[in-house]
Amino acid sequence: MKSLTTFTANVEEALSLGIDEPCVGRVRKVPIRYDSGSSAYNPETAKQKLKHMYFEFIDTAVSCIRQRYENTSFALIAYAG
Repeated sequence: MKSLTTFTANVEEALSLGIDEPCVGRVRKVPIRYDSGSSAYNPETAKQKLKHMYFEFIDTAVSCIRQRYENTSFALIAYAG
């Protein structure tokens, strides 16, 4: 997997430059007023956290693109053009 190799290479390069290895911050409790009763996602490693953020970004981008091009006015413009 190329992305895993790239991630590992970047971490090793950062360590050689004296930069600390990425880490996950402490687990914080969600305030009761925001808590919906479901358990929060708490990654154990920095790699898991970054992977989750990456997929969340991709999902958001894909849904925005779909929303942009699947509306009725775009279909009307495409038909007229």
